[in-house]
Amino acid sequence: MAGMIVKDRDAIGGASKPARIIDFVTPASILHDMAAILAGPMSDQIHKLDSQGQLLSDSSDWSGDPSHQFCAGWPPIHAALVEAQQALAELRAEINECCRGILSGASSG
Repeated sequence: MAGMIVKDRDAIGGASKPARIIDFVTPASILHDMAAILAGPMSDQIHKLDSQGQLLSDSSDWSGDPSHQFCAGWPPIHAALVEAQQALAELRAEINECCRGILSGASSG
């Protein structure tokens, strides 16, 4: 199977350099698997977890040491959940772009 030339960033200088993909099947298979994972319930579960945590962080609904402890610790957890949702969306977009690149490279020779 013919390889494909793609642009890759040099880890040291950040300059573009060509990278040759010799095996289309393995990367395409892995990308497909990752896309399937991302299409699963993970994002929805993170959203639900964040929503429930937001409700629980309202200290008017409960009180005492557990309430204070949870409410004090919630802001960084909420921020991490929001960041995780954003990172998953970015990963989803990057995987889609990689799939398009592999498919266009495979079809062009």
